[in-house]
Amino acid sequence: MPKNQLNNENEESVSSPPHHHDESFDATGVIRGGDEEQSLKNKTGPRLEMPINPKPSPLTLELEEARRAMEEADMVRQEKHVEMEEAQSRYIVAQGEYSDANQEYEMNKQLCYELELKQHCQWNHMYNLLLEYKEQYGDTLVPHRRDNYHALGRWVANQRVFYKMYLGGKTGHIRPSRIEALNRIEFCWNLNDHRWNLAFEKCKKAIEEKNGNANEISDKNIRTWVDTNQKLYMSFIQGLPSQMTKERIKKLDEIGLVSFFRKKLEQDQTPSKKRKFSEAASSSTDLNAWWERGFTSLKTFHEKHGHCFLSLANSRSHRQLVGSEFVDWNREQYTLFQKSGNEKEQCKLTAVLVQRLNEIDFEWDTSNEWWERGFRAVKEFRAEHGHCLLSIVDNKIVKRGRNEFVFWNREQYVLYQQKGNAKEECKLTATQVRRLNDIDFEWDHKVEVQTWWDHKFESLCEYRSKFGDTRMDRDKASTEGKANCRLRDYVSWNRKQYKLYQKGDASSLMTEEMIEKMDGIDFEWAVGRKARPAVTPTKTYI
Repeated sequence: MPKNQLNNENEESVSSPPHHHDESFDATGVIRGGDEEQSLKNKTGPRLEMPINPKPSPLTLELEEARRAMEEADMVRQEKHVEMEEAQSRYIVAQGEYSDANQEYEMNKQLCYELELKQHCQWNHMYNLLLEYKEQYGDTLVPHRRDNYHALGRWVANQRVFYKMYLGGKTGHIRPSRIEALNRIEFCWNLNDHRWNLAFEKCKKAIEEKNGNANEISDKNIRTWVDTNQKLYMSFIQGLPSQMTKERIKKLDEIGLVSFFRKKLEQDQTPSKKRKFSEAASSSTDLNAWWERGFTSLKTFHEKHGHCFLSLANSRSHRQLVGSEFVDWNREQYTLFQKSGNEKEQCKLTAVLVQRLNEIDFEWDTSNEWWERGFRAVKEFRAEHGHCLLSIVDNKIVKRGRNEFVFWNREQYVLYQQKGNAKEECKLTATQVRRLNDIDFEWDHKVEVQTWWDHKFESLCEYRSKFGDTRMDRDKASTEGKANCRLRDYVSWNRKQYKLYQKGDASSLMTEEMIEKMDGIDFEWAVGRKARPAVTPTKTYI
């Protein structure tokens, strides 16, 4: 082949692409035709082309943000952990330093207390006498009525009063060092608690001897003590004024007396008369007839006495006329009447009967019996004296039992006038407030004090006209009888209240008008010397 022809063919092969003539190679190198390639594309589908820079989804972005926040929180956590370990180390060091400082303080305090007891003063002298008394008799119950221990007994009684004031926030009468000195010798701060504890130990021993049966106690004094505590316990759980405390209830429960009180209460609430009635009133006709007879008798009782409390009636015949089983049955049925469901279906008291009993002021709650008894006593006092101010009357027998009722109602009335939770705790009802207002009951204690003060001031003026002074010496008071002895208490009250008034104590009941009147009769505010008056007198009252 000529050389020029060969070169032309090579140039054609380079310049023009090869023609495949609808032929292709597969993966194995086998040549496939155009039709076969098209059929392969139809079987596998179109080819997917991946984007070069894919856009992240919202979930991915949220995950990345959460990871960054977790890493930052972990760094903060590690930093706080280091700070916490450092703070714990500093706390341990500070705790040790505080313990050392506190120990040093206690040592210095005890040293100061010991040095104070070695000083020459009246209190330390009486304290040493008390130590001698305890070495001889084994206790600190000094009887102040004995001639040998009259001064020591009065001093001991004053320490108890000062300690009570100290607990109330008035710390100026006794020092903490002296309280601790008395505590070291087991000083008896409360005589009532001491006597109660002694009686409790005797009762505990008696119950143990009877194998836990309080009914078999033969000692009359112990049985009286048990009965008294049962009444106090009942008053306590009913929310009435009582000397019973939670601490005493806990002690009584330890020897089984609380369960004993509850069993006796259940026995008293289920008398045999109720069983007799349930047997007799077997039909509804008998029940209706019995109820009507009882209601008629109770209505007659209410018209005569003004209440439905049978226990307050003086005459036994009046109580037997109605019958306590009628009152107890209605109260028991009323408990079912207030419930719902099957229990209310068992109730034999209808709404009509409840309304008829309410019309005669029937009291469904037995806890109000104490209030009714006190109200009746105050009402009788008002009928005799024309007022409800018990402090004006000097007769202690007349005021017995009434003072507690008066103080309780005044305390509850303070809650009654408030709003919210305080008023919900009030146990004084609107009906009781209305009944007390009807007899001109004085709710403000200061008003009663002012009335009592004016009444006694007139007596003091008469005394000054007769003796020429207001000193109220013991000899003069004893020769003039009990009236002047009580007037002497009035004089002491004024001197005490005047001291509180000068100190700016808010508990003082002394007023400028009282001071002015006292200065008008040359009253001696201090024993043995005439104090300067706080207010210049402008009037003369004799």
